[in-house]
Amino acid sequence: RRKWAAHSLTGIQAGSRWLLVSYILLLLFFTILGRRSLDYYRYNFNIGYSFRDAFYNGTPATIKLIAVNIVIFIPVGFWGILGAKRFGFLTAPLLGVMLTASIELLQLLLRNGTCEIDDLISNTFGTLLGILFALLFRPHVQYLFCILTHRPTPKDPRWEGYEIELMEST
Repeated sequence: RRKWAAHSLTGIQAGSRWLLVSYILLLLFFTILGRRSLDYYRYNFNIGYSFRDAFYNGTPATIKLIAVNIVIFIPVGFWGILGAKRFGFLTAPLLGVMLTASIELLQLLLRNGTCEIDDLISNTFGTLLGILFALLFRPHVQYLFCILTHRPTPKDPRWEGYEIELMEST
């Protein structure tokens, strides 16, 4: 049998990287540049403070803050693992942690937000959720990419006689 790797692998990687870089720039704008600077430093290095407040007091603002921190980092994990060439399981979570640490440090130094350890935990959890979603929906993303770029899909008769290697980024 002839062996043919799906053309969409490098295309999906390139597209994912482009989306990831664009999303990171947008994230930096809204978390750093889009805020006005304060006259004082705001930080909270008490690990788990936000989670305890949300769990015991049920403060809606804290619950919303935790949820937003998780949700905004799902695309980082999703596009991070789809855009990785090799070692995606290592680079995508590391990217999420490093990006979060950079944002938190910049918020502290520029005094335009609160630097919190809980944000690091929430954002990392969001990155891990994004990785999970990418792994669950990877075949669907590949199929959609094939359709959008007018490449043969696995159900296309042009694939007959080929042993198809689906995306693997480990």
